[in-house]
Amino acid sequence: MYLNEKELFEFLKNNVRSLKNMMSTDSDSGCVRDATTDRFLIELKSRRGDWKYPDSFIEKKKFNNNIGKGKDFLYVVYDQADNKVYIWNITVLLENGYNFKWGVRNCKNTTDFEDTEYVPKKGDKVEF
Repeated sequence: MYLNEKELFEFLKNNVRSLKNMMSTDSDSGCVRDATTDRFLIELKSRRGDWKYPDSFIEKKKFNNNIGKGKDFLYVVYDQADNKVYIWNITVLLENGYNFKWGVRNCKNTTDFEDTEYVPKKGDKVEF
């Protein structure tokens, strides 16, 4: 089974009590986050394929646009390989002393849109 980001959004909204009032914000936030609630700013990722990565890449740009905005920043990844949803509260990670090691890696500019050229993106990995 594969969930695209819209399906992941609906799944979370219908199954996670603290996200039941989640609203999509892509169209009005310049794509710096995918959803928001009164408590959270939320970035959604959906991974295709039957291979399993040990981590997920979080862009520094998305991090900068969501940290310190008065709400916790949630980074949510659905991984098709093991059919699980992983949720990191980045705000709490930072409060607990997590040290991001920002670096540059070549990634597709977008995954689900036409601009799939590989470009350098600054970010770090969060492990499953």
